[in-house]
Amino acid sequence: MNYSYIFPTCVFSDDQEALAEDILPVCEEYLEKYGQIFSNNTSHISTYRNIDAHKAIKQDIRFRPLLNYIIENSLKFLEYQNVKVSQFEPTIRSNYMFLINKVNKGGLHIKHAHPASIISGCFYLKCSENSSPLIFSDPRDYYKYITYKQEPSADRHSCLYPDFFVPVKQGLILLWPSWLEHEVPYSTDDNERITIAFNLGSIT
Repeated sequence: MNYSYIFPTCVFSDDQEALAEDILPVCEEYLEKYGQIFSNNTSHISTYRNIDAHKAIKQDIRFRPLLNYIIENSLKFLEYQNVKVSQFEPTIRSNYMFLINKVNKGGLHIKHAHPASIISGCFYLKCSENSSPLIFSDPRDYYKYITYKQEPSADRHSCLYPDFFVPVKQGLILLWPSWLEHEVPYSTDDNERITIAFNLGSIT
C-alpha cells in the first residue's frame, strides 16, 4: 500500500533576522517619506503607488545586500525546480520592484497574484507572534467543486488542503511563483507589521 502527494507548488523560505534588523530603519524612513494609504484602508500604509519611492529605492545602495540576496536565491529557486535559468536571469537581475508596507490593527490584503512577474516574495522586518499569517491558495481549479470540507493547515501535507497558512516572524523571507494567489487576513494585532514585498522579472 502506497500514498503519494502530487502536483505541489514550490515555495522558498529562509531566516534572515540580521538582514531584517539592518534594513528595518531604512524602510521606516521610506514609509515616513513616501508611504500612502493603500486601498482606502488607513491601517495599511504602502509605497506601492509612489513612483518617487520606486525610483529612490533603486538608487539607494542600502537595499543592495537584500537585492543581491533575493536575486541569487531566486535563481537557485528556479534551478531547484528544473527551470532553464539562463532564459530568465537577465530580466530577474534587471527588473525588480520593492514595495514597503506597514500594517496596523484592522489592516488586510485581499487575495491576489502578480502575473506580470516571474517570482514574488515577502520579507518580514517587524512583526509579533500575533501577526496575521500569509495564506497561499491552491491553484488547482477542482477545489472550486470540492464537496467535503477540509480545515486549513500548515503541516507537511499541505497539498491536501485548499489553503496553506504560513506563520510569520521577524526575519522570515519567502519566494514563490508570481502566479500563486495569496492573501493576508484582517489584523487583530495591536503591534504594527512592516514588510517588503517584491517582484522580480517584471514583464510589463
